[in-house]
Amino acid sequence: MAHEITVPRLGWTMEEGTFGEWLKEDGERVEVGDPLFVLESDKATTDVEAVDSGILRLPPDTPQQGDPVSVGMVLAYLVEEGEPDPWTTGPQPRSEKKKEESDSAGVPVLTEEKEHKTEIPNTSSISPRAARVAGELGVAWTTLQGSGRGGRIVERDIRKAVHPHKTEDFISMKADLRGKVSLVTGAARGIGQAIADRLAANGSLVVYTDIDAEGAKEAASRSERCASLAMDVTNSEEIEEVIVEVVRDYGSLDILVNNAGVNTLEHRVPIDEFPLEEWERLLSVDLTGLYLVSRAGARVMRKQGSGRIINIASIVGLVPLRLQCAFVAAKAGVINLTKAMALELGPHGILVNGIAPGSTLTEGTRQLFYGEGGKFHKSVQKLLDHIPLGRPATTDEIAVTALFLAAPDNSYINGHILTVDGGWTAGYAREF
Repeated sequence: MAHEITVPRLGWTMEEGTFGEWLKEDGERVEVGDPLFVLESDKATTDVEAVDSGILRLPPDTPQQGDPVSVGMVLAYLVEEGEPDPWTTGPQPRSEKKKEESDSAGVPVLTEEKEHKTEIPNTSSISPRAARVAGELGVAWTTLQGSGRGGRIVERDIRKAVHPHKTEDFISMKADLRGKVSLVTGAARGIGQAIADRLAANGSLVVYTDIDAEGAKEAASRSERCASLAMDVTNSEEIEEVIVEVVRDYGSLDILVNNAGVNTLEHRVPIDEFPLEEWERLLSVDLTGLYLVSRAGARVMRKQGSGRIINIASIVGLVPLRLQCAFVAAKAGVINLTKAMALELGPHGILVNGIAPGSTLTEGTRQLFYGEGGKFHKSVQKLLDHIPLGRPATTDEIAVTALFLAAPDNSYINGHILTVDGGWTAGYAREF
C-alpha cells in the first residue's frame, strides 16, 4: 500500500513553511532514514528524513522550490515495485481529500485552497504565512524589519505593524498588571524588549531603558501606555536620575527587570589570553551594572513596602562554559547576588528572583551561532546536541517566565533562579 509523504510538524511547532527541494529523484529507491526533502520554517531549515521505505513517486502537483506548504500536506508517495501511481488509482488529490481532513481536524489550510485566494509573493525575505497575513491586513511589509531567522519577516512582525502590543495578542498567559509601573533595562531589542512587551501587553506602564536611546524609543512606541529613557547601567548618576524621573512622573516603581548585559564576540579565548579590559567591560555591565540599578530601585521599593526585582542571569552562571571566563564569572555573581538580595529585601515586601536562559535566538547569538555568517555557525549542531529540545529558545519564551515572576498571583517565590534552557542543565544528554 502506498505511503503518503506529508509535511511533518517540526520541533519548532511549525504550522506553515516553505518547500526547499527534493533530495531524491522521482523513481529512486528510498530507505528509512534517508534525507527526502528540505523544509524551511520561520526558525529552521531541516532535511526531512523518510519514515518508511519504497520507491519515490512525485505527483504532478508536488510543490516546487519556494512553494508554501502546511503541516499534513501530502507531497509525494512511497510505493512498492510495480505498484501503480496512487494519485491515478486511489487517494484523492490534496486539493480535495487533504483539505477535507484539515478542515475537520482544525489543521491550518493553505491559502490557495480557500475560496478567496491571497497571492503570496515568491521571496525569501518574508515567510509565506506572513505574506498571506500581510495581504489580508493590507500591510506594506517591504518597509518592516524582520525578527525571524536571518532577518526574515514573520507573522508577528506583520501583526505588530497593525496593532501595538495589547493583552489579547498574548492569550497564552495573562497577568493583571494594571496600575503597575515597570522598568526594564536593555529593552531596545532581544530578551529585554520581549519582556517589556509582555509586561505592557498585560497592563503595566513600562519604561523601556537602554544605552541605545533611539532603539528604546522605537521599541516603546509600539506598545500602549509606555515610555522610554536613555540609561547606561554603568553610570550610577544617570541611573539615579532615571529612577527619580520614573517615580516623579508615574508615582511608583513596582517591577524592575535587570536585563542589560553584554558578552564577548572577539575574545572567545582561555583565561590566560583573555584581555583585562574586556574582563572589566563585561563585569561593569553584567554584574556591577545590575548592582547599581538594583540599589537605586530597591531604595524606592523599600519606601513603598513592595516590589518585584527580576534579574536575567544565564545557565553559564550555573554550569560554566569554556572560553567565556568573564561572562561566566559575571552571571555566577548575578545568581548569588539575586539570592542575597532576596534575603535582604524579602522582609520589606520585595520579591527578588532570577531567570537563567539557555541559548536564545537574539542578534548576538545569530552573530555567534545561528546566522549563516556566524563565527561558530559550523559548530551549531554540537551546541544543539546538548539541548534535549534540540533548539534555542525564542525571546518570548524567556519573556513569559518574567511575566510569571511579575504576576501578582506569584506571591511566595523569592530567591529562586528559574532555568529556561530546554533541558540543557537537566543532565548529560548523550547516548552511551
